[in-house]
Amino acid sequence: MSSWPKLAAVVCVSLAACGGSSVQSQVAPSPGPARVSCHAVADGPTTQVTLHPSGGPVVHYGLPGNGPTGLAIGPDGSIWLSETGSSQLGRLSVSGAFAQWDLGGSPGFLSIAPDGSVWVPEQTLGAVGRVTPDGHLTECLLPRSTGRPFGVASGKDGSLWIAEKDAGLIAHLQPDGLIKDFQVPDFGGDPVSVAVGPDGNIWFTEGAGGAVGRMTPAGKFTLFPLAGVGFLGTVTVGPDGAVWFTELSNGTIGRITTDGQIKEYRIPGGQTSKPNGIGPGPDHALWFAESGADEIGRISLDGHIAQRLATEGWPDQLAFATDGSLWVSEFDANDVIRIRHP
Repeated sequence: MSSWPKLAAVVCVSLAACGGSSVQSQVAPSPGPARVSCHAVADGPTTQVTLHPSGGPVVHYGLPGNGPTGLAIGPDGSIWLSETGSSQLGRLSVSGAFAQWDLGGSPGFLSIAPDGSVWVPEQTLGAVGRVTPDGHLTECLLPRSTGRPFGVASGKDGSLWIAEKDAGLIAHLQPDGLIKDFQVPDFGGDPVSVAVGPDGNIWFTEGAGGAVGRMTPAGKFTLFPLAGVGFLGTVTVGPDGAVWFTELSNGTIGRITTDGQIKEYRIPGGQTSKPNGIGPGPDHALWFAESGADEIGRISLDGHIAQRLATEGWPDQLAFATDGSLWVSEFDANDVIRIRHP
């Protein structure tokens, strides 16, 4: 097996685009690509029940598992949930039919693949799981059992990008089972959320590192440190083609263009709001979960924050369905809510 070339990293020291003033450093070459070990776990869900929702404009579905965090909507309209506290993956239909798979590790953020499969990182197992549209669960063990994979993002080519928080790296799992590691430059990096940008690059947030990162598919890094931020949350692509992210410990929503221009918008209520999940809405705006304030906020593309809706139990991640309804996972309440007309 041939060795891979050395990877260069660029670390930006300002909030502007990375240009002539950037500080460059070399990253030690990562080992050559390895092959992950995958094995079939289940031919279908472990549990199937019917959930009975509450009435009203905000509908609550109580879940049989614990600590729902990650949330994604499949092409058939199903709501996928990672139940972190009970190490389970759930799938909810609008009719209330709920299927649940037992996982080998505590799950993180989810991603829907182009073929309709759902990918789930299993933090405590050091693996990623995949459930096909017909319900088959496969788990693939990563080279580092202690890397703590937290976020994943599916590529258009069927590959998967994995943020391994404790290992401080971004991994690329190809459809043929080969995996390649890219070490984040030593900037306190612990990637937690990852997204494929409109520019084809991989964008990620660092948990305690206080920076947003950009990595080319070839492994060239650019880091954008944020002063006095603390812990960062979720990253997503906005309808304007920019990358948006949450500053959980700073009560702020951030926006960065693909060429590195950053703007930050303070949420009314500040640090107590603890913004976490964020995603685009059908109204050409961004919606975000304020975990600390038990609210859902909306921010326009020009930075105006309004329409904050009350929730009940630490809203975590969110996504819009094709009918315009908003789905939100609530970690403390152990439920998922549907807001029909936010």
